[in-house]
Amino acid sequence: MSLRSYHTPSVMAAQQAMCRRSFFIYVEGSTDKSVFQKIFDRATVYHVEGKSNVLKMLFNARERSESGNRICVIDADFSHLLDEDIKHEDLFVVSEGSSWDEVSCNDLESAMILTDALAALMMDYSGGGPMVNLSFLRNMLLDLGGFIGSYRVAFRLVGRESMGELRTGFIDNIISYVKYDRGDLVVKEEVFTENVRMAAGIGFDAVNEKALELRSEYGGSWRICRGHDLCYLISMYINGKFRANVSPAGVEDGLRRKFNQKMLIQTAFGCKMLDRVGHLCTRA
Repeated sequence: MSLRSYHTPSVMAAQQAMCRRSFFIYVEGSTDKSVFQKIFDRATVYHVEGKSNVLKMLFNARERSESGNRICVIDADFSHLLDEDIKHEDLFVVSEGSSWDEVSCNDLESAMILTDALAALMMDYSGGGPMVNLSFLRNMLLDLGGFIGSYRVAFRLVGRESMGELRTGFIDNIISYVKYDRGDLVVKEEVFTENVRMAAGIGFDAVNEKALELRSEYGGSWRICRGHDLCYLISMYINGKFRANVSPAGVEDGLRRKFNQKMLIQTAFGCKMLDRVGHLCTRA
């Protein structure tokens, strides 16, 4: 029996109902706290302002032999590409791969997009009209998100290796080089390339080469996409297709409101996390 078939909302509720001890979940930010507190109502969820503080809390607790009743959740944030992987039984990285070869991605926003939360969000804007083709939308997000993400990682790798920190703020201004065009989102490549050239300066060739290398290796993988970029793209798609006026932050908030226990089970990290919660809840 697979982990996914074992975990159901009723099993989760039963596990938490028979908790014999309190347990704690530590997350990076207040928005993460709202998601996990809703799902794990028997837990006390704390946000400690950033990944580094979550890791510091975990390792300090481990040194004091106090980590047995707590769980820490952090985003991957390209750690697999930057040689920053960290392992611990009480640490859950959103959304790491799994032994049954689930899709892996970088952060909670990306993970939610790969669940039924995206369909629920789109229904809010379709106004009872035809449902969005989710396969088409996800493929478009994967393509553009991978394109943008490859340059995010390339700037970090090239800057770290040879040039110091390069300026990457232009990447956040996605609206300047992506446009909605008759049901599709397309990159204005000349604008994007010129922005890369201006930000990288003499390092343009190195950045561009590294980005191409990353796309060649990870171009069909969510692991090269960043959730905030994907939510920006979704907002542009919704506004173009449905003549709405939703911000990227509004998309993220909508996904968090839709995300529930059933959808957590649709993620690789969620099933692993539930196994750990079940262990904490049932042991003496």
